[in-house]
Amino acid sequence: MPLTPAAPTRTNSIETAISVAWVTPSSSGLAITGYILNIDNGNNMELKPVYIGTNRPDIKSYTAGGLTTGLPYRFSVQAINENGNSLPSPISTFYSCRNPTNFVTPRYNGSDKTAKTITIDWTKPGYDGGCPITGYRLIRDNGPGTAINIEVSSLTQTDPNLI
Repeated sequence: MPLTPAAPTRTNSIETAISVAWVTPSSSGLAITGYILNIDNGNNMELKPVYIGTNRPDIKSYTAGGLTTGLPYRFSVQAINENGNSLPSPISTFYSCRNPTNFVTPRYNGSDKTAKTITIDWTKPGYDGGCPITGYRLIRDNGPGTAINIEVSSLTQTDPNLI
């Protein structure tokens, strides 16, 4: 029996489809000959095969379509070799929706030189992608002319209902 693969990862999603990928598990002595991708129905029910790739070890991604926007779909993957199927991987959960778009630039509200803080606010994006907004990531620069690549980890309001 092959070793258990790691949980699948999301590579893309739209309102009615989710693309996932997985990696080959560590070798147990026999070559992997394929994979089985399992998915539930978005309502936390039993996971069932959506892709059976016997004799296709080269295929390590799949797009599940015909999904309902905003539901949480659970995925697991199994490796296949001459001795049978591995145990299912840990479960990953992904939603069938797009990333939010149509953001407005955050607004400066003030600063405190002594506390070394800046206060800003923002509005919800114009399009939520089909799923509820569950939080925000705020990225900043390190001063004029530097890349915007520092994530602010001390957000005091990440609840979209407060904005």
